[in-house]
Amino acid sequence: AAKGKWTDLHEAAETGDLGGVQRELQRCSPDAGDGECWTPLLEACERGRIAVVQALLSGGANPNLADKKGWTPLMAVAEHGHEELARCLLAAGASPLFHDAKGWTCTMEAAERRKTPLVRVFIEAGAVLNAVDDRGWTAFMAACEGGDIHCVKLLWIHGSEHNLTSSYARGWTALDEAREKGFKDIVGFMEPIVDAEQNLKRMIDTDDWRPEEALQYLEKAQQVWCLKDIVAKATVRLSQVLQQHVIDKSANDREQCFDWLLTHDSSIFLQIVDDNKGNENNNESNGNAASDEANKVLNRSTTQPGLQDAVADLCRARLTRASSGQSVAEIKWAMASAVKTGSHRLLAQEMEAAKGHYKELAEVPAGWDIEAMAQHLTSDGRMVHKQPIDDPDAIAQLQALLDATLRKRYTRDRRGGRVPDRLVLERLVSVQNDRNYEEYSLRCKKLPAPGDQPAELPGILTSKAECKCLPALESSRTEAWLFHGTSEAAADAITAEDFRLNLSGTNAGTLYGSGIYFADSCSKSDEYCTPNADGVRCLILCRVALGRIRYDDAVSPDAAALTRCCLAGEYDSILGDREKCRGTYKEFVVFDDDQAYPEYLLYYRRSYDAD
Repeated sequence: AAKGKWTDLHEAAETGDLGGVQRELQRCSPDAGDGECWTPLLEACERGRIAVVQALLSGGANPNLADKKGWTPLMAVAEHGHEELARCLLAAGASPLFHDAKGWTCTMEAAERRKTPLVRVFIEAGAVLNAVDDRGWTAFMAACEGGDIHCVKLLWIHGSEHNLTSSYARGWTALDEAREKGFKDIVGFMEPIVDAEQNLKRMIDTDDWRPEEALQYLEKAQQVWCLKDIVAKATVRLSQVLQQHVIDKSANDREQCFDWLLTHDSSIFLQIVDDNKGNENNNESNGNAASDEANKVLNRSTTQPGLQDAVADLCRARLTRASSGQSVAEIKWAMASAVKTGSHRLLAQEMEAAKGHYKELAEVPAGWDIEAMAQHLTSDGRMVHKQPIDDPDAIAQLQALLDATLRKRYTRDRRGGRVPDRLVLERLVSVQNDRNYEEYSLRCKKLPAPGDQPAELPGILTSKAECKCLPALESSRTEAWLFHGTSEAAADAITAEDFRLNLSGTNAGTLYGSGIYFADSCSKSDEYCTPNADGVRCLILCRVALGRIRYDDAVSPDAAALTRCCLAGEYDSILGDREKCRGTYKEFVVFDDDQAYPEYLLYYRRSYDAD
């Protein structure tokens, strides 16, 4: 920068002399520029002097004041990737909408220099993503030239147009630029989506629909906001085509089209419209148009004349066929088809027969809500339903179980926190997961008879509590009700899928080896329960098949030896008696995730007598 009017304030900003900056602010304007209108704030931003920037802003510096070429403080921090400085400037009123004399913006600068975190900051601040400079260059083109795949994805997903062409680069698009630069990861990401766009346009124009291909193209195209209109139009027409095939009893692909309708609900493809509506701040008219188009699609009747009867016929045939067979997967899909389409209300007799046959085949607990489970059939064939329990007696009994198993003992896993005097149950949920239950039952059947357990084996607290609402346990497999503590998010994942041995110890440690840890005292498991935003925590009450138990009361157990004795088949679980050797709690460990079934979610709050 030319220094015709370089001031002592410029000098202090350049060197990071905070005291000097504060002194000079008492004597001169914070916006005094040199011969090129280069301000002390621009100098501090370019140098990355955050304390100086804060002092200048506090002293009244204009966060949007540019030099003669239109270079703003945000552009200066974008050039060097100072994310913290960018947030500081934005908080003081800096705008990402300004551009220099050639139309270049701070977002373009950050994208070209691969400063993806800064690009995200500017997007959050309302940057115009499809702004063009005097060469027709956009932030998306700059990202493709810079070669950062993460920046390309970020901009594209949030609304950048990929079909704009640059007068500077021979009329090339962003994809052309990535090809020219040899960025294979960017090209590999973009080409399938651009290809999907072109094929969907062709199908819309010619009304020539091949459902399987169209669904694949839709799944790719719905990743980016700028294809929202094409996705909406294609979804409407494809849905109509699929329905016509379902109605037409002579269509060879009738059942296949029915399955596609079931598994590819149109709202899935339009989800991007809802998810990214708030991010399309760079083009409000397009955002409104997208919402209008989405509403048109969602509001159009999805039931063509004759479709309801055709669907009911297909569901009736499926239920009848599955009820006379031996395939659990087939009967689950038949029930899910009926429930998801509402046909189960018209086919009450067929549904009852199917549910009864399913219970016989799968041997699930009698009280499970099969219709609700079928509503939530997953793509991998798992039926999962989490049923809230409102019965006051059941809640009272589970509260009594918590009270009976609470022990006020401090361990280092509390990390300095207080031991609660009570865990107050607020909500109780029954977990109905057929895949997990089936795997648990099969594993239990394979466990050898426990034989004579060690004489020193202590009683399990949960077995002593009176809790009649809990299902009976099998003494032949040494089953026990045990607690497992974790975060609410992890509890949701465990009950929706299963325990994962590869994550064992991530929350509780591995004193007895890399297994899944349980406790018979709710106080022990509570140590690992993290609260949600409302202060509520979640315990999992599990049915655990302990089988042959290896008892250990050593102060410093040999984790490797204990693990081997279970994995080699001599024992099935470990009981680490820290209550005996340390005066704390008993811990139970299994090394097979199929030896535990997470049956109840207990949502509670900690209570302290002093509160």
